[in-house]
Amino acid sequence: MPAEEMGKVTERMRFVFTASSLVFLAVLAISPFKDYRREWKQYRRSYLRFAQSRPDTKRLTADYSPEIDQIWLPGMNVVDRCTTCHQGIAQASLADKSVPQPFRAHPPIPHNVREWGCTICHRGQGPSTEVAEAHESTLAWEQPALPTHFIQASCGTCHQSDIPQTPQLVRGRRLLAELHCQGCHKMQGIDRPAMLGPDLSSIGTKVRREWIYKWLKEPRTIVDKDGNVTVNGYETEEEPRMPKFRLTEQEIRALSGYLSVQKARPFTPYKISPAVVAGWSRNPELMSQGELRFRQMFCSTCHSLAVTRAGETKLIGGDIGPELTKVGSKVNPDWLLAWLRDPEAY
Repeated sequence: MPAEEMGKVTERMRFVFTASSLVFLAVLAISPFKDYRREWKQYRRSYLRFAQSRPDTKRLTADYSPEIDQIWLPGMNVVDRCTTCHQGIAQASLADKSVPQPFRAHPPIPHNVREWGCTICHRGQGPSTEVAEAHESTLAWEQPALPTHFIQASCGTCHQSDIPQTPQLVRGRRLLAELHCQGCHKMQGIDRPAMLGPDLSSIGTKVRREWIYKWLKEPRTIVDKDGNVTVNGYETEEEPRMPKFRLTEQEIRALSGYLSVQKARPFTPYKISPAVVAGWSRNPELMSQGELRFRQMFCSTCHSLAVTRAGETKLIGGDIGPELTKVGSKVNPDWLLAWLRDPEAY
């Protein structure tokens, strides 16, 4: 190769090397900046600045650390990092409503946060350190933080008797008796044979709280503009067996809150990894495989699905088991997987 061409090649290689070095340097510079800007680190720094502006600075910053704060309760299978951002949760001087969130202290309760954590009562994704993932429903975590009006329902997970601090939960229990729900449903503590309606003694492990709320509000599910009864969007001649009780908003909240914590029978769910759940919506092949298996196993012999053909939606399948068109919006994924593995375990 002539010296002139060799020089050009060398010059190009130097340019490529210089450009790649600059890109590599930029990546190295961006990585620590991104780490510095993480949400939880910003909240830690904000709390420190806020605490330093208070008269009791020394006490508020006594146990301050720039690291993630984690509460681990192995006996309950709970990992909570909520206090990474909610740093003033146990500081009595920060209980005033003028203190901004997430630094405000928790109202007085009999439980120590270090012994019980936060998600036992508030739900949400405890291991997360990002605001949206910790509080909202995501593909990998379908139990968002509870709205304030549902918080008392969590007390029923442990407290089976009435306690004065939970009037909403107590109201839910009493409504079940006042409305004679046990006339159709088997309830926890009531030993009766199979009834007209489903067993509600462990409904909290199976069904989403939001679904319970919507069903109590409108058991017909959907009524079209002409007044025809529809279920999951298709017309049916049959009325739902569950009557509409015309409950008030407060009664619906009380009942749905109470029912969502009914977990009488021990139930060990098969946990689905977040990566698998997140991949469902991005991988149509998984749904196709599930549809094929549904057909191969002759599930439609007992269960029906709403199928649209030529612009007309009809139920296809048997009626021995429940209709499954929108079962995904009703039951918890962990429960569904455990049920498919061993229906007799529930």
